[in-house]
Amino acid sequence: MKKDTVIDIVGMRCASCVKRIEKALNEISGVHSVSVNIVTKKALVTGNASYESLCNVIEDLGFSVLKSDLGREVDEQPGINKGSLQKDGQGKRPSVSVKVEDYRRLRNRFFIAALFCLPVSVFSMFSIQVYFSEFLQFLLSTIVLFLVGFEFIKAASSQVRHLALGMDTLIAVGSIAAYSYSTINLIGGRYDGLYFDTSSMIVTLILFGRYLEAKAGSVAGNAVNEIISLKLPKANVIKDGKEIQTDLHDVAVGDDVVIRPGEKVPVDGIVIVGETHVDESMLSGESMPVGKSKDDKVYAGSINQFGRIKVRVEKGEADTVIAQIVKSVENALASKAPVQRLADKVASVFVPFVVTVSLVTLSVWFILGYPLDHAFSAAVSVLVIACPCALGLATPAAIVVSAGRAAREGIFIKNVPILELASKTNILIFDKTGTITEGRPEVITFINAGDYSDEEIYEIVGASERFSEHPIGKAIMRFIEKTFVVVGEADEFRAIPGKGIYAEYKKKELLMGNGLLMRENGIDVKSHKLNAYKLDETTLNSNGSIILYFAVNGEIKGIFAIADTIRSSSKKAIEKVKSYGITPVMLTGDSDAAARHVAKSVGIDQYKSGQLPEDKLKAVEEYKTKGYVVGMVGDGVNDAPALAAADVSFAVGSGTDLAIESAEVTVMKGDISKVAETINISRQTMKIIKQNLFWAFGYNVIALPVAALGLLNPMIAAGAMAFSSVSVVTNSLRLRNKRDSLPL
Repeated sequence: MKKDTVIDIVGMRCASCVKRIEKALNEISGVHSVSVNIVTKKALVTGNASYESLCNVIEDLGFSVLKSDLGREVDEQPGINKGSLQKDGQGKRPSVSVKVEDYRRLRNRFFIAALFCLPVSVFSMFSIQVYFSEFLQFLLSTIVLFLVGFEFIKAASSQVRHLALGMDTLIAVGSIAAYSYSTINLIGGRYDGLYFDTSSMIVTLILFGRYLEAKAGSVAGNAVNEIISLKLPKANVIKDGKEIQTDLHDVAVGDDVVIRPGEKVPVDGIVIVGETHVDESMLSGESMPVGKSKDDKVYAGSINQFGRIKVRVEKGEADTVIAQIVKSVENALASKAPVQRLADKVASVFVPFVVTVSLVTLSVWFILGYPLDHAFSAAVSVLVIACPCALGLATPAAIVVSAGRAAREGIFIKNVPILELASKTNILIFDKTGTITEGRPEVITFINAGDYSDEEIYEIVGASERFSEHPIGKAIMRFIEKTFVVVGEADEFRAIPGKGIYAEYKKKELLMGNGLLMRENGIDVKSHKLNAYKLDETTLNSNGSIILYFAVNGEIKGIFAIADTIRSSSKKAIEKVKSYGITPVMLTGDSDAAARHVAKSVGIDQYKSGQLPEDKLKAVEEYKTKGYVVGMVGDGVNDAPALAAADVSFAVGSGTDLAIESAEVTVMKGDISKVAETINISRQTMKIIKQNLFWAFGYNVIALPVAALGLLNPMIAAGAMAFSSVSVVTNSLRLRNKRDSLPL
């Protein structure tokens, strides 16, 4: 069985590093595919190779691997995720702490390098001549290059040993060349050919660029890190009538857990006692607390706001919604967008090309009769100005920021290629029930049609429907519970399939059901008493409503109109989708009247009713054969085939597990406005990626000839190279802002 393995890697610096790791891992037997992300420092490996064998290969290349005690292997079976919530003793993900440590290490190294580099630069820039000033420059530059900058030399030697040159090779060769040339001149007594300031400044500026890059990268991934590093508390489990605090991995499905006000919910479960409001912003992106009472679901990672509740555990630790989110976010960040392939191909040959250009530059200037100093300076500038880092960062930097923004909005994307494809969607198919609508029937109208008071009718109907398991019966009970009328218990109860119920209460015979049930029992639903209300089944059914009559001893006393209500966000979501030039289509298994009413209400012009699962699948395939990029939005089991066949699939988070498993994008809380937001994020992300690639390519196209012509000082070249990477990350950070368009 194939499995996904996520590996945290330490020491990756550029696109060439990524290429080396991917190439080596792909050569391992049992590996199906490999994707390495330079920003998140993760490798996603699909196949049968063991975790240890993968780590060994990466370490043999000269990189370090952050290993966990449990391993990071994730079976393909739905719901199983051994590595979702690592137990590292601190409740935090090791990868997050490594990023913080890497950021601090780069900051410290930069400040130390700057401290020693500054005197060298001052001496050189202002031609200060003091006793042994040249030897002082030599000493300080030695410290900067071989102590503070030793990692560059170490990485470069590893790259040379494996015949896979990278950015560290260019930095090491350029700085060592300047240092060696200066040292030889110093020993020979030639003090006018010293480039110690160039050697030390190259290392310092590169460290400064990486420090800024790491700082910007930490900002870019904040929202993602909040999800991945989520620390869940221990659980207060009821055992033998007593509350016992225990670790989450000891909590079993079926256990009862107590959650007090202000505590974080540790499990996925259902409320069995108590009422409260819960902050689910971590999962849904919604800031307003959600009311919870008996039989409502709560999710791990949310925060109990007010009341004390008792929850029955429904899912194990590794199967919770937050665990699945962590899995999808990690896998998405480790995967790659197709647009990145061009950058990877260029980066794989870029460093050897730059080394060749540098040697040619040195030779040409020397052959033309220019001083060796001039030829050497131009060659070093070529080495230093080249920047495959910017190319390597162009796509993943934007992806990390957009994934973080999506996570804050309650949108979780399983893989990066879908993020790119979503921007091209031009047909978006919606299921109706549970997607555009709430997915459960509610009483929308009640009419008192007899001589009983409203309270009397509520009492009798409540007694009749109290133990009903039918969705319509539950809808009526939810309506009655809001009136706070105390209901009793019927003396006799009998369900009549497809028609309604019969009950006896306080020596009265009660019927609750549709017009057919009434007519079969000789009750006229078109009597003059009902006509006075200007209501009939045809009129109400045209609005998608179900009409139920309530009769006592053969006489109608009340009428209930029940319908699946449209979500408050649906109309605006459809308007937004249409504003993007996307055609919305609704496919539903419901009646034509209900479909027509919902489609008209939300602004959908194209719809089909009476659709079976195979019909929805056929519709998706037909649109695809016509050349459309098809998106599918659904929540039920009957949507799963169409979701799997669509180019881009969206599952609403309140839907079934099968629908969520079949979709590439999950939007929490069933809010389809987040589907429109996903497409918006996708389009903005692709715009930023294209800008990054344009400037990264353009930078090198312009910078290399300028350096080769001897128009750039190596120190300026080092600063420009560092700035190019920082600018790519900074441009990507614009994706954090929630807006419908980004200026070019």
